[in-house]
Amino acid sequence: MNVLIRHDTVYEYNTPISSLASEIHLRPLNNRRQIVESFRLQTDPSTHIYDYVDRFGNAVHHFTIPKLLHAVRVSAISQVSTFPQPFVFRRPEGFLWYESLTQTRRTALDPLTQQWIRDHDNPHLPPRERVQRLSLAVQNNFLYEPGVTSVRDTASDFIQHERGVCQDFAHFLISVFRHLHIPALYVSGYIVPEGSSPTASHAWVAVHCEDTNGPAEWTGLDPVAGTLTDERYVWIALGRDYDDVTPVHGVYWGNSDEHLTVTVQTEE
Repeated sequence: MNVLIRHDTVYEYNTPISSLASEIHLRPLNNRRQIVESFRLQTDPSTHIYDYVDRFGNAVHHFTIPKLLHAVRVSAISQVSTFPQPFVFRRPEGFLWYESLTQTRRTALDPLTQQWIRDHDNPHLPPRERVQRLSLAVQNNFLYEPGVTSVRDTASDFIQHERGVCQDFAHFLISVFRHLHIPALYVSGYIVPEGSSPTASHAWVAVHCEDTNGPAEWTGLDPVAGTLTDERYVWIALGRDYDDVTPVHGVYWGNSDEHLTVTVQTEE
């Protein structure tokens, strides 16, 4: 599948601010299951954009606009070819393996989650079937409902609400896997919609497990859908949790309220 993705972020202020700095994770990954044909990042007003590759292999861009501002637009335009193959994540130099096994503040385990694991895990299943069953159990036991949780919530908040959005589903499943000593990472990206469904940013889980038909590899699981990821999923960045891969994160200097608008469009 060949898809064009445009991700626009607009910051607006009711009174001028004096400066804005932003860090961005919006360039898709290059790997065996997807190829980035082109990528362009631009700001309005324009400024110099710097970039580097972090320890997870993600492309990170950052910029500062040091002048009076009423609004700033950040536009990322990606042309990506995707393939129906398992995801293979090659650890870059400096990657710390224990980070995929260590709980963070967002994935910290609580007694409710431990009981949920005892109720739903079957350690006697083959590794691939075991993780898929757990992902499906999350999809069956929790409700997708926007507005119940916030971007700051944790896996513990999610199990108490028993509902949330893709970020919450991913943090919870990662918490489960890491407790079971199964390496897991948080993935940010997009799902290319079918039909007239709107496009939006999405989150899922990369889990490292053995396969009876081949070597251990990173596989994508979407606990919102309870399925493996396929060619409709575009992988942007991986990390320990949402904090490592926030699509657009910024700070500004000034005494003004900020209004943020994000739109995502895809075209096959």
